[in-house]
Amino acid sequence: MRPLVPFSESGLKVVDIDLDRPAHTRWVPAAKELGDEIHGVHQDLVEILEEQLGGRRRLRRFLTGTMGTVIGIVGRFCGQEYVDEIKSIAQTAELPTADLMLGNLAYDVMQFLHSRAPAACSTFSCNLPDGTPILGRNMDWEIPPSTGKFTVLYRLHRGNRHYYSLGVAGLVGVVTAWYPGHWAIALNQAPAEVLGTSLHHVPVTHHLRQVCDRFGSYSNLVSGVQGSRSMSPFFAHCVGIRSHQHTVINGLGAEYWTRDIDGPRLVQTNRFLLPELHKYNGPTEWEEDDGQRYYDTSGERATALRNRLRRLPTSVGEAQAKLRGGPVTVPQTVHSISVSPAHEEEVVFVRP
Repeated sequence: MRPLVPFSESGLKVVDIDLDRPAHTRWVPAAKELGDEIHGVHQDLVEILEEQLGGRRRLRRFLTGTMGTVIGIVGRFCGQEYVDEIKSIAQTAELPTADLMLGNLAYDVMQFLHSRAPAACSTFSCNLPDGTPILGRNMDWEIPPSTGKFTVLYRLHRGNRHYYSLGVAGLVGVVTAWYPGHWAIALNQAPAEVLGTSLHHVPVTHHLRQVCDRFGSYSNLVSGVQGSRSMSPFFAHCVGIRSHQHTVINGLGAEYWTRDIDGPRLVQTNRFLLPELHKYNGPTEWEEDDGQRYYDTSGERATALRNRLRRLPTSVGEAQAKLRGGPVTVPQTVHSISVSPAHEEEVVFVRP
């Protein structure tokens, strides 16, 4: 397993996206710069989906039968500009639009195909000694397992405002983002076995991108995330710049619940923690048809973080250190970040 390294030492790219440009051109420079990486993500994802769906022919039938509908849904709920962005990236990178759209729906598609797949991602928030929030997160994702080496730090700007999105080459959605001086947000995978997935609602990462693009306040961010029906369940851990601005949004698809900070820390992994939502959690151990046994480590990771946070961090660097090492950092951790929106400071590690 390759170690996590500081982003500045990784050789990975920082790419600028000008949101003032028309949607069909704004990602063209990035697609030209990231052409090899986009093809790498595409190839690895297609291989995994062929395996899951039973071969190339079934994958093509899946794409033919669903992508036209999904593209229309993205345009209807998220705005045509996101469709135009994906089409322009596909054209520039010389890839089929349906394939790239599928990659952009990786979170929701994997929820659909892997309702009992072992999930990961760990987040916490607390306050620094001056009373300002800090968000720590490990992004754990193994589909495809090469995601780490295709990580990109995007700087999306409109006029003199900008936010950062730590994502994947060719994918326009948001999984981890921060708006300096205002807020930070991180996506965690939520159990999908009971709640299921609907291809007729908004793709999760596109929805988060849409909200981030508004450059609103912390309260606008939280209310915006709760503003649409999502294709699949998710957790969004958000912080602002004031001591009380910590919340985890539990997205159930058509309904939203929130967990606000109660005490010195707020921790979220991959299980619903509100008593009213426990019924949506899947089993903690299970066996697939092929005999492979799986174990959900959410509780173990959450307990480890709570124990580490008995002593709260006094800096962004100390917050990042709380995430390091097992069981919180796992082989599937592709990036790890702690960010203080109030101080406009972040520490980013990646697994290239």
